[in-house]
Amino acid sequence: AMRDFLVGEEIPVMESPSHSPDVSPIDHIWDELERRVVIRRPGNFYQSRELLVEERAAIPLHTICRLIDSIIKRCSACI
Repeated sequence: AMRDFLVGEEIPVMESPSHSPDVSPIDHIWDELERRVVIRRPGNFYQSRELLVEERAAIPLHTICRLIDSIIKRCSACI
């Protein structure tokens, strides 16, 4: 429905695989978060949960923006 609307309005629509992790900024942010938590070696579920919250707050905004801005490059690579 949304795709049909965009095409009808002559808005360019990129062909890409549905739900591709390669073009999803959130998947790359989760990867960054996982790397940060694994380095700290949580001992149990509760420590993991605490570290997730801490490390999420510690990811610099410029890192998140860089991952979001890189979507154009990643989409081009997928096409």
